Amino acid sequence: MTTRWLGILLYCCGLLMADEPPFLLAVEDVFQIQSKGTVVTGLVERGSIHVGDPVEIVKFGAKKLASIAGIEQSKKMKESTSAGDTVGILLGGANLGSIERGNVLATPNSIQSKSVFKAVIYWFAKEEGGRHMPVFNGFAAQFQLRTAMIKGTLSLPAGVQMAMPGSSGEVTVKLDVPVALNPGLQFSVREGTRVIAHGLLTVPVS
Repeated sequence: MTTRWLGILLYCCGLLMADEPPFLLAVEDVFQIQSKGTVVTGLVERGSIHVGDPVEIVKFGAKKLASIAGIEQSKKMKESTSAGDTVGILLGGANLGSIERGNVLATPNSIQSKSVFKAVIYWFAKEEGGRHMPVFNGFAAQFQLRTAMIKGTLSLPAGVQMAMPGSSGEVTVKLDVPVALNPGLQFSVREGTRVIAHGLLTVPVS
């Protein structure tokens, strides 16, 4: 393993081992409950949050501040939630049109929306359900990043003409719209309804 890859691995492990990483929840569904307000559901990916805390809705290229007005898990109201919980969160200061599936709730200023990133990708072999043909520069696909499904294109490193099924390597991805990104994020690459590769985001670029 090269020094560069070792550094990336140690950085990602450091994210996982942090004592209290910033809160983040990827939005699965959004509901409007009459007389209460907007409720989002999803899995808490990291960190913790309490009723009354401020939270940032990180959208596709925009942000909006809201607050945690209520937390429900397994039909019980809670004062807080933490990593690994699947919850419903009642938001203060947000309406149905201000948040959608694929957005994230996060500690304010803890994550940014970007549309270009570098990653390491493993292309599934044909026997694993992958492509039969190689991938070339400018390959267009759908990228599943948390609960968001975003169209985009990828570029191979300089001097690399193609990526063969069953191989792995570095790529640069350009998404059609910005989405919340961070180093260490795992994602899937889809062609139609088929998953053809898995990737690990190494560097959000812009």
